[in-house]
Amino acid sequence: MGSLYHSYASSTSNRLKGPHMLVRPLVHPILLSCFALSLTAVACGGSGTPSAPGGTNGGTTGGSTGGSNPTVASVVVTGATAVELGGTLQLSAEARDASGAPIGGKTVAWSSSSDAVASVASTGVVTARAAGTAQISAAVDGKSGSLAVTVTPPVGSVTISGSAAVQAGATTRLSAQARDAVGNVLSGIATTWSTADPTILTVAGDGTVTALRIGTVNVTATMGSKTASVAVVSSLSPFVFTFTTATSAADQQLIKDAVQLAHGYFRTALGRNLQSATVVAGAASDPGCDTRTGNAAVAGAGSAIICVNNSGWLNSGPVQKQKIVVRELFHVLQYANHWLGIPEPGAQWLIDGSAELVGFRAIADKGTLPIATARGCQVKLIADFTKTATLLPLNRVELLGDWQSTQGPILSRAVLGVDQLTATSGLASLMAYADALSNGTPWQTAFQTVFGQSLASFYAQYPAYESGLAVPATYACGV
Repeated sequence: MGSLYHSYASSTSNRLKGPHMLVRPLVHPILLSCFALSLTAVACGGSGTPSAPGGTNGGTTGGSTGGSNPTVASVVVTGATAVELGGTLQLSAEARDASGAPIGGKTVAWSSSSDAVASVASTGVVTARAAGTAQISAAVDGKSGSLAVTVTPPVGSVTISGSAAVQAGATTRLSAQARDAVGNVLSGIATTWSTADPTILTVAGDGTVTALRIGTVNVTATMGSKTASVAVVSSLSPFVFTFTTATSAADQQLIKDAVQLAHGYFRTALGRNLQSATVVAGAASDPGCDTRTGNAAVAGAGSAIICVNNSGWLNSGPVQKQKIVVRELFHVLQYANHWLGIPEPGAQWLIDGSAELVGFRAIADKGTLPIATARGCQVKLIADFTKTATLLPLNRVELLGDWQSTQGPILSRAVLGVDQLTATSGLASLMAYADALSNGTPWQTAFQTVFGQSLASFYAQYPAYESGLAVPATYACGV
């Protein structure tokens, strides 16, 4: 999975326990001390001063001195073996002792077997002057090494091969081939890779593409004076995105990023997978969307259609992105656990509150919004409402009619209620509750079994819990 959600593995593995949790202990790499290496150099007769890495692209070798006057046994020349006519390339030379260890601080004398074909400067830069092959040599203390450099006709075209489809968080490998003007393959030409958007896709010098986020990005290979590009598509199984023409490119990326974060958190923290999912962004009349609320519609057990048709979610800024993250986790959590609607009257407050709380937890773990701020905003919404109207007690929302007809912030109260329920056993209890519902257990029975208390006991405690949650001094509500 991609970097947008891999960070959750360490932040949740020791905190969330249960039969459905993925516990992944964090393994810290052992760091070798450069100080210890310096002490070794002093003990062996060296100065203890760190030297440059072995090899050079100039007139002096780098690497360990191996003593006051080490003997050079061999010289190794590295670099591209072909260059187009009129171009240049950089070679490197490394002096080594009899054991193969690099020797630093030595002067390199560069030469070419044919300056007419390819000349070489004292810095190791080769200039291609005529078609043919020349041996480029580097000499150090009477020892030398060489590399055959071929000057090719000018590059006429570049082609890229390899898979241009990759899952977010995974890698794919591309390769490039240069040809002359008549289509003959040109071997040994150095390839320079680049990507149009390194925040979505990165590319290494060997053509390895790493997909960080969902998106489509052009990856370019430059060989000589010619370039070629390929559109690499980074997707996230099992999600399929469907956008109307009214959804801007920026909004599309915002939604993709939010889905990736939500899905990654869902898999990492809760240990569950969706079989299939479609994300729809556009008008409320999109097939499968609830035209009243814009919520998801069921597309089958283990799958979901997620609709993003509330324009308030698609504004720039962290709060709007948090809204999308919460909603996507809401849908993933609902439908992956077979919450296909309401199992029986009275369960909706717990289902909705659970899904929303998981969304807030994801945002808190990512560091974009503290969970305390999320709680505070829920409390503030309830407090603001009670200034102008009477708020139904939480136990009234067991009835579906009260849930649908109440104009107050019932969802906020449900989120706070689930927050209290999970304070002891964490998110694992929500998965156990979902399993119980999907197995046909009555919700009141599942409640008492999973959370260890009766509904009456919970409702009796809730008013004190709600009143004891302080609103933070600074917060950004609207999530």
